[in-house]
Amino acid sequence: MFSDSELVVRHLTGAYRLKSGRLLPLYRCVKAKEKLFERVTYEHLPRLTSWLRRADKLVNEALDEAGH
Repeated sequence: MFSDSELVVRHLTGAYRLKSGRLLPLYRCVKAKEKLFERVTYEHLPRLTSWLRRADKLVNEALDEAGH
């Protein structure tokens, strides 16, 4: 899984302990889904990566067109 959130990647890889009780149900859900796969990896990709910037721009344009 690729994410522009280094914090999320560090939580899911176990580098950081999850302290927020609000995020715990989501964390547990992701960890349960991991078991459906033979192998799962998490990688941080900074937003400065050009294809992420392009993807972000396209999402924002679609949201604007949909009135969100």
